[in-house]
Amino acid sequence: MGEQSPQIYRTFDFGNLISLHMLDTRVIARDKQLAYSDYKNLETKQMDVARFASDLNNPSRQLLGNTQLNWLTSAITKSNAKWQVLGQQVLMTKMWLPTEIFSQSDRTKIPQVLKELVAIKKAVLANKAVTPEQLARVNTLMPYNLDAWDGYPSEREALYKSVTALNKKLVVVAGDTHNAWHGTLKNAKGESIGVEFATPGVTSPGMEHYLALNTAQAKQMADSLSLLINDLNYCDLSHRGYMLVTITKEQITTDWRYIDNINSPSYNIINQHQSVYKG
Repeated sequence: MGEQSPQIYRTFDFGNLISLHMLDTRVIARDKQLAYSDYKNLETKQMDVARFASDLNNPSRQLLGNTQLNWLTSAITKSNAKWQVLGQQVLMTKMWLPTEIFSQSDRTKIPQVLKELVAIKKAVLANKAVTPEQLARVNTLMPYNLDAWDGYPSEREALYKSVTALNKKLVVVAGDTHNAWHGTLKNAKGESIGVEFATPGVTSPGMEHYLALNTAQAKQMADSLSLLINDLNYCDLSHRGYMLVTITKEQITTDWRYIDNINSPSYNIINQHQSVYKG
């Protein structure tokens, strides 16, 4: 067989309702993701925060690349559809967690740390008094996954700037984390650019597996993350299933449907969650 083109990004138009822009965030132009381990001193265990921040925010770091980004901007510009939907592989929502969570070498301590951080965050949101030290605990943040758009913030801002200039909002659908997520897309100014819906894996394990969480612990952590991550509205870390997106002129309805087993073609829906987005 001859070599096939690696280009997979393309657009599907469904009348004046949807323009579905399918992206490539994995192959063509992607720079290798950063790794926290490369910035940690092996002797002192201290992280070189300044060097990490400089590399993370380097404007030359690419996930889409200039050619694909220009193609996407042009496609959105030409589209007359009500909804501009991006189908792509990794989370675009800013998923920054309190740094303290990452510093736990003993993972069994994470539930207690989360409990303390949630209590502080609830106090802050209720305008109750907290100490400067407590405030620092919930406001000192870092991205949990450098393999997603959080690892390429400059290019994400470039995309947001293009969409804002066109006076359009994005609807992003994503996967690859194997868990369910619903986030609000915000630029560096805190302005809403759109919304993201991410599907759980059907069979692949997610965060609950990698952190060795039982169902109750995964539920507690999901509730904690939805509170501690500023742009995250909902997540589920303990169920397998799928996501159904229904789009009309008026709204986008997203249903997460979770199943009782992954070992048989026969299954039952055991839990559901729904979100309605009106743009």
